[in-house]
Amino acid sequence: MNDRVFIDTNILLYARDGGQPAKQLVAHAWMAALWRTRQGRLSFHVLQEFYVNATQKLKPGLPILLARQEVRSHAGMATCQERCSADRVSLDAG
Repeated sequence: MNDRVFIDTNILLYARDGGQPAKQLVAHAWMAALWRTRQGRLSFHVLQEFYVNATQKLKPGLPILLARQEVRSHAGMATCQERCSADRVSLDAG
């Protein structure tokens, strides 16, 4: 199966939230499977939301350097190519 799966901010946060161990295990499993099969996709907006929430709202918050590493590690799944192409076409047409 080659379906792409959009990864929401909550999945990234649950993977880091030790306060919710059941959700953390599920999030880790999903992330590992999506990374391994290269089916996971997320947006730069999701990465920004993750960074803010992970450093400011998680208790304890993720240290800034670790949050930056996490964002960089997930950046390979970030894509806007298809949407950006569609936006370019609609802008050129109208």
